[in-house]
Amino acid sequence: MLKDTNSNRKRSASALSIIHRKKPYHINNNNKNLKQILILSFDALKERKARSALTILMVIVGGGLMIAINSAG
Repeated sequence: MLKDTNSNRKRSASALSIIHRKKPYHINNNNKNLKQILILSFDALKERKARSALTILMVIVGGGLMIAINSAG
């Protein structure tokens, strides 16, 4: 079995500090993240056309039913 040495402890402590370090808030990074999210979401819509169409249809039908229920009641 390997014993924990001070060098191993120092290395693990520095790795943890890097992981838990917060990045400063930058507007450019926020816009970049938003752009990546939009690209990812549109790629997913392109790949799963049938699922996307059924989801959109479900939202339209559900909204129409809610309007019909509220107008009838």
